[in-house]
Amino acid sequence: MRRGQLLSIDALLSLVIVVMVVGVVINTNDMIKAEITNLVEWYDRANVANNMLDILTKSPGYPKDWDITNAPIRVLGLVSSNYPPSLAYNKILGLKERIQDGDPSVIDSLRNLSSGNDFMFEIYLRKYSISTSGFPITGIYIIVGAPNNNVNFRLSDSGNSPFDVVCGSVTLNGEPLSSSAGNILLDLTPDDVVEFIPLETVYVYSRGSLLGTIPPNAVVTVEVIDVGSNLQLRYNAATCQLQFTGIGRVYVQVKAYAPQDVNLTYDFTPVSNVTEPVLRIIMINGTIYAPNGTLYTYNDALSSMNNSQWIEVAERSLSMVKKVYKSNLTLTSAFSGVEPIIIGKLKLEIPNYAYLNVTLIGTEANASFLAVNGDSVVGVFAYKSGNITEAVIVENGTIVKKYSGSKGNVMIPLKDIFPEVNIAELYITSFEGTELFINTTWNLGVILEPRVESCRLKLWVWDER
Repeated sequence: MRRGQLLSIDALLSLVIVVMVVGVVINTNDMIKAEITNLVEWYDRANVANNMLDILTKSPGYPKDWDITNAPIRVLGLVSSNYPPSLAYNKILGLKERIQDGDPSVIDSLRNLSSGNDFMFEIYLRKYSISTSGFPITGIYIIVGAPNNNVNFRLSDSGNSPFDVVCGSVTLNGEPLSSSAGNILLDLTPDDVVEFIPLETVYVYSRGSLLGTIPPNAVVTVEVIDVGSNLQLRYNAATCQLQFTGIGRVYVQVKAYAPQDVNLTYDFTPVSNVTEPVLRIIMINGTIYAPNGTLYTYNDALSSMNNSQWIEVAERSLSMVKKVYKSNLTLTSAFSGVEPIIIGKLKLEIPNYAYLNVTLIGTEANASFLAVNGDSVVGVFAYKSGNITEAVIVENGTIVKKYSGSKGNVMIPLKDIFPEVNIAELYITSFEGTELFINTTWNLGVILEPRVESCRLKLWVWDER
């Protein structure tokens, strides 16, 4: 090194090497920091869908009874408070209602759960096919009303033949006909009502002319409504045979309801095969789309996903507890579709004093129900025509129970509908009339526990920004 020289060539080279090493270290550090940052962001992004589903499917939410109290939701959760870890059917319905109503607490909770990202959330449940048809039969309606006509109920072309009826099915003005009547001929007066269920085809004649045919196993109502009527009946309780005779001024209405024409449908599509969700929620840029909204559609969600650099998808198949019990229900003539009244599983036998109380408003009215008890599916039908109110239970095309009421009201023992301690479901499937009131005379909810079925949740999370 010369005098006055600060650095030698060796020192300069060493300094350059040190500077290069420091630069490489700094650059490497920045790269590592960037990679770590990207890794953390990726981890958060990769888990946002699963984390969101974890909270929804592993917590009842806060407050945990938000589906009952209707309180503002701090944290949304769908787990049943009483039957964890299963989801609660009522919370799924409650979420749907709150989303449709635009509840801000639900929207804020969903926004927080998604960490401000865009998402589409779908819930799939079993799809049920439930219907009743063929009741009432309106084609059988016979009036005999000429001043000098006589009416014949018979099995052949001659005479007023006795015909076989279901034992115990014959009633006079709503009361079972006394077996002590034997073969005594009873006179019927105006406003008298006779009801019976024939076991064979009965032909109704007037002055030799066939007016109509009543099929077997139909519920038949004969009402005398003319002051000049002269109609008698004879019922033999020992042989279960009924005979009508009539001469002179006879005015009779015959109305029949035939169970052979009743069709009951109860079926469902497993949740794994269901393609249409019961609930779809879409949030894009912090704004939510509800099932009754028009801001975003399914296609809008797909378009937004395509504009995102990443999409995370999560899916869960879980058990769900389902219990429905409506102790009081009012329907109007506008009713259509299917309305569940009871869904669950019985823990104990239903007491004999528990009834399904049905009140039909309207001159002519009828209501159809479908009931499931274990493997058994039956139809429950109530109808009102003038002063007559009846209800029947139909199983496999046969009337197994019949009930008489008055003034549009009829009571059906719940034990007749649900004789087994098993799955219990009751649906109202149709109503014709002015108004319908349904209630149970005893709190069935105390012996009804939820039924378990499957549900499926799907979640897409992305960020269009």
